Amino acid sequence: MSDLLTLRPYMITAIHQWCCDHDAKPMIVIHAGEGTYLPPNLRYSDATTFDIGVAAIADLHIGEFVSFKARFSGKVQEIMVPVGDVYAIYAEGKEIGFVFDRETNETTNDVINTEEPPPKKKPTLTIVK
Repeated sequence: MSDLLTLRPYMITAIHQWCCDHDAKPMIVIHAGEGTYLPPNLRYSDATTFDIGVAAIADLHIGEFVSFKARFSGKVQEIMVPVGDVYAIYAEGKEIGFVFDRETNETTNDVINTEEPPPKKKPTLTIVK
């Protein structure tokens, strides 16, 4: 595992802890690859988002894998994702998070903006004589 990839669990843990401390909902975005265990009914697309807040999951472990148990359709199921398949972690409704570079497993310093852009002004016409 590269040095930058070994930082990923710490960054995920840090954002998760910040969210818990500030009553925000921590969300992770994963790209299901080899080694990812998702119940078959949860494979919707290449990118899947999970709420990993303390009210939504149990038994969260962040290390070489991010694993947790959650209820889906009333049934407890286990999710296990290699830390390299975690694409992003962010606080829902806040402007904080990290997006990880998929190709190099490095991080970008982009802040995830969850606010809607301001409405565009209507064009105006000016009479020219």
